[in-house]
Amino acid sequence: MVNNVEAINEESTVKEQCHHYWVIESATGPISKGVCKLCGTVKEFSNRLPDTRWEGDTSLLFELADTQGT
Repeated sequence: MVNNVEAINEESTVKEQCHHYWVIESATGPISKGVCKLCGTVKEFSNRLPDTRWEGDTSLLFELADTQGT
């Protein structure tokens, strides 16, 4: 039983120290699964860009509305 515990601990250490080489499946939705080619770790990747500073900013809408009225 000790050998199994040691093997699991050793595997965890290898995954923590791995410089992952991700192989990511093609984008077919909001999330794609990636698997490290070196250690087999699985991770989900978002298929959208991170929020930009413009997203949710309505200040330009008000400025545009003001210029349309004059």
